[in-house]
Amino acid sequence: MCDIEDTMRVTLRQQLKLCRVALKKAGTKRDKWTKEWAGQLLITTSQMQWTQDCTKALSMIKDRGDKKSLKSMKKKQVKHVFNILVVLTS
Repeated sequence: MCDIEDTMRVTLRQQLKLCRVALKKAGTKRDKWTKEWAGQLLITTSQMQWTQDCTKALSMIKDRGDKKSLKSMKKKQVKHVFNILVVLTS
């Protein structure tokens, strides 16, 4: 049983890496990316990207005093969520 669990972990780790690479290649056009990957991988990858974007925006606020970066990031994320919703409901 441990061999099966180990294989599952390795497979999920590989798939998650591939999903993250695919997200970076997709850029702002996530429609195709959303349809090609399993839901849990989409959610996990999106959360990882969101965390990275928030960290970057907060660093910009701290370093430059640029408060627009967080608002810009929020606007971008809301757009992505809306686009994913449209793809999934159509």
